[in-house]
Amino acid sequence: MLASVLFRIAAAAATLVVAGCSGADNAYLPSSVAAEYTALLAEATAVGADDTQTEVIRSALDSGTPIAFEQYKQAKYREMECVSDLGFSIVDIREEQYQGQTEIRYLFGGLDEASGDALLDDADTCAQEYSLYVDLAYQTLPTTEELDALREARRADYLACLAGRGIAVSPAAPWDDLKTADYEAPRAPDEPTCAEQLAVVDLG
Repeated sequence: MLASVLFRIAAAAATLVVAGCSGADNAYLPSSVAAEYTALLAEATAVGADDTQTEVIRSALDSGTPIAFEQYKQAKYREMECVSDLGFSIVDIREEQYQGQTEIRYLFGGLDEASGDALLDDADTCAQEYSLYVDLAYQTLPTTEELDALREARRADYLACLAGRGIAVSPAAPWDDLKTADYEAPRAPDEPTCAEQLAVVDLG
């Protein structure tokens, strides 16, 4: 640690589940995801996490839709605001792809070593209070079997969208082949893919 400037990278301590699935209007929560959300909500409530976290998870459970990236992003920015209020400078905010999921990472610092050391636990508390449980919920993926079921439930809609755009694929084609055909087909710069239009991007 530098004597004059402390910088530390901040990212989720994802000890429960380490893959990701974000929300969609037509999605639903498979049983394993719902169980994880329920456990995270209970833990967040028990430790006194901010209501903005518990309400996001509770809303996801009530609506049957996964945590969306924008909800996760808002939680991370509340965390950063808390860290900033401690006197740290927030720098190098990045959105990075990891296993098909967008994660937000950042560095904080700007204090002398003694002052920074004294506030590190408080910075960790900012994460627990404002983002940790939403972050872990956002990272929770269905099981392979549940993901396959989600894909099959949307296959007919996906095929219909592709056909409507003149993209010929076999109805029995693997899901990855559907996405490849979708993303490689010519389209206007502002035209969404079928995956984006149907909100199935996060089904892999």
